[in-house]
Amino acid sequence: MKYGNSKIARFLLTSVFFLLSQHVLLSQDTLRIDLDEFIRAGIKRSSRLELERNNVQLSENRVDNIRANKILPDFSITSNHGVLPSPAGEVTDPAENFTIDWSNLEIFTRVEFRLLQPITTWGAINKGMDAAKHLVKVEQAKLLQKERTEEQQLFELYQSRILTDHLKALVLDADDKLEEAKSKLDDMLDDGEDVSYKQIYQLKLFEQEFSIQKAELFEQLAYIEDMWGLLLREEYPNKVVLPKLTQMNSLDQPLFNLNDLINHAQSYSVEALIARELIKAAELGIESKKASFIPMMYLGLGGEYVRTPIPVAQQPLLGNRNNFANVFYSFGFRVNLNFSKIRADLNKSRIELNQAKDARRAASQLKFFEVREAFKNFQIAKETRDKNQTSLDLANEWLRQEQIDFDLEIGELNHLIDAVKATMQYKVAVARSIQGYNSALIELYLKTGYSVTSFKF
Repeated sequence: MKYGNSKIARFLLTSVFFLLSQHVLLSQDTLRIDLDEFIRAGIKRSSRLELERNNVQLSENRVDNIRANKILPDFSITSNHGVLPSPAGEVTDPAENFTIDWSNLEIFTRVEFRLLQPITTWGAINKGMDAAKHLVKVEQAKLLQKERTEEQQLFELYQSRILTDHLKALVLDADDKLEEAKSKLDDMLDDGEDVSYKQIYQLKLFEQEFSIQKAELFEQLAYIEDMWGLLLREEYPNKVVLPKLTQMNSLDQPLFNLNDLINHAQSYSVEALIARELIKAAELGIESKKASFIPMMYLGLGGEYVRTPIPVAQQPLLGNRNNFANVFYSFGFRVNLNFSKIRADLNKSRIELNQAKDARRAASQLKFFEVREAFKNFQIAKETRDKNQTSLDLANEWLRQEQIDFDLEIGELNHLIDAVKATMQYKVAVARSIQGYNSALIELYLKTGYSVTSFKF
C-alpha cells in the first residue's frame, strides 16, 4: 500500500463531514453583523452594567429629594376620631351639670394640618441641588467607563471570532498542501526514486504537529461560538450569527501625535471628567454648608377643625369649643443652632474638595503614563505586524521556488515541507499580529478618551 493512502481516505472523510456540517450551517437562517451591532447587543445584555445604572438612578433620586425641600418640605395632616356619648336633652350652658345619654353615641372628630414653606434659604437648597447634579454626572461617567471596558471586551470577542474563521481557512489550505506533498511522495515511491527515511518521517511528524494545531483551532472556534451564542441567543433567536468579515484586517490608523493624545486624555478622559465634576460638587457643597449658618425665612400655615358631641365650656376669645374651625398663619425664621455639626460638615466638604483636586492631579499623571505605555505597546504591535508580513512574503517566495524545483525534479521533499511549514506559521503569525495591532490601537484610543465604536473595520 502506498504511503498515506489510509491518511488520504481519512482526510476525505473529514472533509466530507466538514462540508456537510457547513451545508447544515448555511441551510439555517444565517445573519452577519458588524462590530457596532455586536457591541450594541452585548451592552444591552450585559448584567455587569446594571449596578452602575442603579447607582446613576440613586444619584438622580438624591437630586429629587433635595428639590422636594423647596416646595412644602414640612406638610402634615393629623386626624383623631372616636365614639362618645351625647348629652340627654338640650344643653343651654356647658358650665352647668348635664346628663349623659350612653345609649346615644356619636362620632368625635379632630383634624389638624400644618405646613411650612421656605421663602429663602440663602442658596443652601439650590447649591446643594447643584452639587448633587454634579455627583449625578460622576456616576454617569463611571457608567461610561464601565461601558467602554465592556466595549473593549466585546471587541476582543468579535475579533477572536474573525481570527478563528480566518485561521480555519488557512487550515483548509494547509490541508491541501499537505495532501499534495503526500501525493508527490507516493509518486516518488511509485517511480522507484530514492526516498530517504528522513523525508518520510519528517512528513509524518509535520502531519502530527498539524493535527494538534488543527484540533486546538477547532476547539477554540467551538468555545468562541458558544460565547457568541450565549451573548446573542436572546437578541437573535433561531439564527446563526456570524461576523461580517471573514479575514483579519488592520484598523485604519489615523494620523496622531503622542503629545496630542496625552493632552486629549488629560482633558477628555473619563478620569478627568470625574475629577472635574467632583471638584465642582465639593465647591458647591461648601457654599451650601456656609448658607446653613444664616437663618432660613419661612411662611407657616396651619388649621384645626373639631366636632364633638359633648359641649365644652365657653372660653374667652375662642367661643364655643363644641364645634369649631380655626386657621392661622405665621412668618418667621428658622436656624439650626447645632453649629458644631454644621462646622464639621463644612470641614468635611473642604476635605472632599482637597481630595478631588488631588484626584485631578493624580488622574493627569496617570493618563500620561497610561497613554505613553499604550503608545509604546502600539508601536511594538505595529512593528511586529509589519515584520511578520515581510517574513510571510519571504516564506511565500521560498515556497514557490521549492515547488518549481520539485516539479523540475531538482528539489528535495524535506525542503518543500520546511517551506510549507514556514509559510503556514507566518500566515498564522500575521493573522495574530493583526489582532494584536488592532487591540493595541483600541487600547491606545480608550486610554486617550475615545470609544471603540468610533472605529470601523
